[in-house]
Amino acid sequence: MEDNKNTQNNQFTDESSFDIWSWATRFLHYWYLFVIAVIIAVGLAWLQNRKWLPQYLTETKVMVDKPTNSSGLAMMQGFSAGYQNNADIPLMLRSDEMVLKTIQQLPKFRVDYFHLGRFKQRSLYADPPIKVDVISFVDAAYYYIYRFEGKANNTYTLTALYNDEEQFTLNGIYGDTIGNDVLSIVLTETAKYKVEGWSCGFRLRSEASLVAEFASRLSIAYVSERSSILSISLTSSDPARDRDFLNALDTMFLTDNLEAKNREAIRTLEFIDDQLSTLGDSLEISESSMYDYRKTSNMLDVSSYSQKLMAQAEALDKRRLELDNKDKYFRYLADYLSKGTEDDDVVLAPSSISVADPTLLALVDQYNKVQNQRMEIGPENPNYKVYTQRMVNIRASLLEVLNNVRQLYKIERSNFNTEVTKLNAELNQLPDKQRRLISYERKYKINDSYYTFLLQKQFESQIRKVSNITDYRILQPAKQLQIVNGDTKSRTYMMYVLIALLIPAAFVILKQVLVFKVRTASDIEKLDTLPVLGEVRHYYHSKHKPIAVLHQKNSVFVESLRTVRTRIEFILKRRAPITIAITSAESGDGKTYFSANFASVYGLMSRKTLLVDCDLRKPSQNELLKINSEQRGLVDYLIGQCTLDEAIITDNQYGFDFLPVGIIPPDPAELIRSNEFIDLLQKLKDRYDYIIVDTSPLGLVPDSYALLAHVDLGIIVVRSTKTSYAGFKAFTKQLKKDAIKDLYVVVNDVNLEKLSGYGYGYGYGYYSKNATKYYSNDDKDPKKRFHKRGKSKKDSF
Repeated sequence: MEDNKNTQNNQFTDESSFDIWSWATRFLHYWYLFVIAVIIAVGLAWLQNRKWLPQYLTETKVMVDKPTNSSGLAMMQGFSAGYQNNADIPLMLRSDEMVLKTIQQLPKFRVDYFHLGRFKQRSLYADPPIKVDVISFVDAAYYYIYRFEGKANNTYTLTALYNDEEQFTLNGIYGDTIGNDVLSIVLTETAKYKVEGWSCGFRLRSEASLVAEFASRLSIAYVSERSSILSISLTSSDPARDRDFLNALDTMFLTDNLEAKNREAIRTLEFIDDQLSTLGDSLEISESSMYDYRKTSNMLDVSSYSQKLMAQAEALDKRRLELDNKDKYFRYLADYLSKGTEDDDVVLAPSSISVADPTLLALVDQYNKVQNQRMEIGPENPNYKVYTQRMVNIRASLLEVLNNVRQLYKIERSNFNTEVTKLNAELNQLPDKQRRLISYERKYKINDSYYTFLLQKQFESQIRKVSNITDYRILQPAKQLQIVNGDTKSRTYMMYVLIALLIPAAFVILKQVLVFKVRTASDIEKLDTLPVLGEVRHYYHSKHKPIAVLHQKNSVFVESLRTVRTRIEFILKRRAPITIAITSAESGDGKTYFSANFASVYGLMSRKTLLVDCDLRKPSQNELLKINSEQRGLVDYLIGQCTLDEAIITDNQYGFDFLPVGIIPPDPAELIRSNEFIDLLQKLKDRYDYIIVDTSPLGLVPDSYALLAHVDLGIIVVRSTKTSYAGFKAFTKQLKKDAIKDLYVVVNDVNLEKLSGYGYGYGYGYYSKNATKYYSNDDKDPKKRFHKRGKSKKDSF
């Protein structure tokens, strides 16, 4: 018996994890929400697309060549300090300094002209109807949009707007100066437009705002991983403006690169010019002194021995010149390194004054390259600190190398001084006139050699400066390519429609997932606590016809009760005798109405059926069945006030006998637990085939616990869309913990029309749309039921 019940319980609780048809029914029930949402979405998408402007891709291409110097390091060091690191070139192009230099070459960008439409602003950069020359302004002028309206007789009106609110208005004549304390401008018309009746807008642009705009929009990348071709592009609705900017950027980039390569050559020439200016006077003085002495002393030549000493002196003088150049450069370099990395000047190349130490040459060349790279990207670039730190490291290495080279220089100078001392001793042995003539000639030749050396270096530097060329080539001037947002309109429609479908779908899903009331048997089965016997359909005539069996024996409502009756017989494996206790989780769940109609269904079988009103706290069967409230009943019998026959009403019209409560006792729980009540229940079982006991709500009071042990099974009535889901869940979990057996659930008052939005589908039997072929049609509100011709239907019996 127990195994059969467990099998039936499992049969009642098995269900599919996901019912596609039920979800489809839920969504179809709210089809009008989806239609309304889609219509609204299409309208909003149409309005959004009114703001659409075509976005054009404008691109230029630059080839990054290798450095152009073909001479050795010592020959050309300092004259090819271009951008050697290709990975840094995109950063340099996008740097604020480079963009600012480009903007400064485009004064036309300082005024934006556009057409003021209802939904969008269309740029008039290529063909502005007016030309604005700004004479003076304050910073507040940048925040206004100026609306221009052409009038008759060469007049116009200019209105300043801020957040669509009018700030001030100016009236003027073309070519005349107009203004106030915010700005002063001269406005002229262009020949291409008839300005009268024409309106447009413009605004003033600051350099900072233009730099921020173009730096953020610039897209720079190599066309492939190992390519030396750089693609520079902009995307906007104004390709003409982007094209002008990219062409100017290309020109500025090439010019800046060439200036970087020539920067050190210019420094070298400045240094040589300064030395030549000082040395020229010394050369002239020494030459004049030598000729004057020869003339006064009548010495036009010296002896052969003196000439030999003179040759030795000239060689030493050349060495002295080299040593002096090194000393000057060492002092210059030490002074430069003491200034720190804030100095933006490049280091003078050692080779420019014949200092040929290879380590020093390499470090100075490396330092100048990093210095140029840092100058191009500017302090705002994140790599600026990286280059600065790299310069700090190179300076430290330079200081260390400089100290080492200076130590070698001191040794070389000491050896030189020894040789000079020896030569001077030999010269002192010559006659006074010869010695003085040699001294004058030495001074002259020293100055002449140094002057000639500087002239040679100056000439070489000028040649190198002129021969410098940029490391980059413009392969493709800026040109407009394709529209990049051609599919935006269709994607906008798709996105809005998708959102429109998701909103009602979310509503349906949340309405299903957020369960606050029990709706159908599937809600109970999800709890997996008590098995469900079935669902009882809503009966529209319950107020006027409380016992449906007497009026519509073949109605859907009555047939659902028959289904519950059949399942009970299947569970108990017998048709009679059967005793059933009917309770509920809450008050108002319809157990009284269900009990009376369930008893009438058993009465249809022509078997003895008894309905017992055992709700001793709040009896309501008397009112439902229209029985006098003073009628004696169950309690009167238990306390000995009447006989059992006197308590039971047998001559009724409902097809079953009825045992009312009678008087309401002060202690209902103890009365139900009494031996007298148990004896009474046994007597009733001997008399009747079917006994339906209407008890107090089990979820509120414990009266029914004692009764459940003496009946075949208990039914808990749950009312659709009324019983609390959370409360019933807690109630059934407690029953499971209490190990109460033979308890089943019936979902009462299920209205399929109202629940169709929850996915309560129509299946076989009385769930079918063709149910009227098998049952009478009681599932419609009588106020809304009409024939096709408009006549009211009558109830079927």
